Amino acid sequence: MKNIPNILTIIRILLVPLVPLAYFKYSPYFALLIYIIAGITDILDGYIARKYNAISKFGSALDPFADKLMLIVALITLTIDKQIPIFIVIIVSLKELLLIITGLIIYFKHEQLIISSNKIGKASTLIFFIAIVETVLLDIETINISLFMIAFVVTFISLIAYIHDYMTKKRKLK
Repeated sequence: MKNIPNILTIIRILLVPLVPLAYFKYSPYFALLIYIIAGITDILDGYIARKYNAISKFGSALDPFADKLMLIVALITLTIDKQIPIFIVIIVSLKELLLIITGLIIYFKHEQLIISSNKIGKASTLIFFIAIVETVLLDIETINISLFMIAFVVTFISLIAYIHDYMTKKRKLK
């Protein structure tokens, strides 16, 4: 049971390139199905890891990377198809890249310091998920942009919360 969450995370990473491939080669709905399956693996790996105490450093580092990678690829795919404006992809990608780099620095400098996901970060992921699903299913531009802008704002609030969490934990280590 210990390795199942990590296996699910790796499956999610392997699904990432299939999203744009399915979107442009077959159907946006097929790509959406892959995206939803990836979302289910994300929920399952977190549930299994917590329920069976199968949380690992590897999984704690890889899971957010898989989430960010899937989100960015989905946003790029929708931008290429002119479903959402490019500034959303650019800003979200820069923010996620900043979090990944910061997370890696923290991990290698303070191996015992792990910054867990927070409820605001999970909320932004959920709002982006809903916005992406809605964009593929319903082509209503004002709703699309509104949901993405809400997700965008919540993402920055979560970034502030992560920074606060990091600073608090770092102070406790001194």
